[in-house]
Amino acid sequence: RPYEAYARRIGYTLAQQVDRRNALILMLKQMPYDQPPAILRQQIATLIRHQLRDIPQLPATEFAAFRGKGGGRFLWQMLEFVLPDERDALARQLQILFPLT
Repeated sequence: RPYEAYARRIGYTLAQQVDRRNALILMLKQMPYDQPPAILRQQIATLIRHQLRDIPQLPATEFAAFRGKGGGRFLWQMLEFVLPDERDALARQLQILFPLT
């Protein structure tokens, strides 16, 4: 929760927090490991869960902007990096917000 406290303290809007959390997910995924440690993959799963908690709270215009920037597609792609035992539950939640067609 340190990130959430920091974001509130500096006054990020919820939409900014969601955007910056996606940037953090990408940064963690791109860390130069031959074999990423499980803890890193778990942290990305936690960040995706936070996204799934916050995205439904976005106003319709901000949700549309997030979707238009490919935010949902990005989260689907990041599922490949999550540990297999966490992937199915996250995929079910993502399917509700960003259905695959």
